[in-house]
Amino acid sequence: MHAYAEQFTSKIDLQEMWDKVQGRILEELEHEMQLMTADQHLDLSDHTSVFAAAMSSIGFESDTIVTYVKSSTGDFKEKLCTQLADVFQRYALKTVLVPSRVQSESDYVKTEEATFYCANPNTVRPPLPFEFAFSRSYVELCEHSKHFFQQFGAMSLEDDDVFDNKEVNDSLNAFKDTVLEVFTQNLDPGNMSVSVAVQCYIDMSYLVTKFASRCEAEWLVTECGAGLGRPAIFEKMLEELQPMFKEHLVAVITAQVRLLVLQAQAQIDWEAEEADSAASLNPSRFTQDVAEYFSTEVFVNLNRLEPERCGLKASEVERDRKEIEVQLYGAMVQILLAILEMAPKVTKVAFSAVDRDLQAIMESLQQHSKLRTLKRKECFAPITQLCKMLTNPGEVGRAVDPQYRQDNYESMVSEKWLVPVLFKYEAGLKGQMIGKTDDQKDVDALLKALGAKN
Repeated sequence: MHAYAEQFTSKIDLQEMWDKVQGRILEELEHEMQLMTADQHLDLSDHTSVFAAAMSSIGFESDTIVTYVKSSTGDFKEKLCTQLADVFQRYALKTVLVPSRVQSESDYVKTEEATFYCANPNTVRPPLPFEFAFSRSYVELCEHSKHFFQQFGAMSLEDDDVFDNKEVNDSLNAFKDTVLEVFTQNLDPGNMSVSVAVQCYIDMSYLVTKFASRCEAEWLVTECGAGLGRPAIFEKMLEELQPMFKEHLVAVITAQVRLLVLQAQAQIDWEAEEADSAASLNPSRFTQDVAEYFSTEVFVNLNRLEPERCGLKASEVERDRKEIEVQLYGAMVQILLAILEMAPKVTKVAFSAVDRDLQAIMESLQQHSKLRTLKRKECFAPITQLCKMLTNPGEVGRAVDPQYRQDNYESMVSEKWLVPVLFKYEAGLKGQMIGKTDDQKDVDALLKALGAKN
């Protein structure tokens, strides 16, 4: 019996038995690893190293298992990115986002640590309760982002005991690509309020200008194992998030403005030949809706971008605020021009009504706009100049001269919509029994001068 036991427990038998055990373990791992989260995958890598060391101490090598687990690093990083994508997708689909308000000292410190928020170090900490410009959801994004890098670094350390510059760059690129893809696929201007869109812009501005640099310089070094002295690249990598969310904010507002301005189709009589003296003094109803929307929704929320309120760099947010206004007014002009192009014909009376309505809208914007009066007029110039050309006596005839057009209608002379609108105007002119009227001759000459007629 003793001899049989010795034979069974010989080195060869034990190794064969251990090989079979490893084979069973690998079979189990192949199935179970597909179901693991990134956290569980990282724990597995850590436990595998401990297990291998323990087995080696009693003479059994686990290279096959260790190699298999290490070879799954790509799967782990994919899971990590998927986990990050889920977090940012939930953020992108939020219908309510408000500034984060803290009541206690401990909550303030937690928020500060999570986001790398740092008020002016030379000032006393603000009194409580305190409202940050960014949202609570942004704080959660920061926490998950830090966890992402911590796990990425931990897996790199498991692989070869170092989180080198290439791996650091890989982690930063993986983060950037994941976040940009999520926002590109999930931001929906038609399903978001102005308030939320402004909050998103503020949050992402903080992520780029406040969080990114300190995360790279401090967190990756102290908590993730990255080396010191790397050139800073993370903020530059994420900088396209700011224009992305600025454009998204414009799209959110424009979607509603389009609905309001399109009411002009039904409220302006595009074929009217005689002006109603009373109506000519009263703007169309849609202008009141536009004015109210800008007053109660647009400007109220854009005012949150005041540097003292949002805490962001004054030159950047003031620039973006003005660019947003320019784009919104330009969008309004394009909507009105599209309406003109869709009408079968447009009379002088109709153009007078458009000019009247535009003047009412421009006046309503004056109080809260951050643009100078001249700049606002430039935004609306394409259509206000068009109305001037087509309603002022003799102006179409004078516009036949190329130099006169260049001097007086610079904002519209090269626009592709000018010729189609002139044809609509020509169709709306009154005719006479024999020959053409002076107005018809003038518009005919202008169309020829623009190359639209032979």
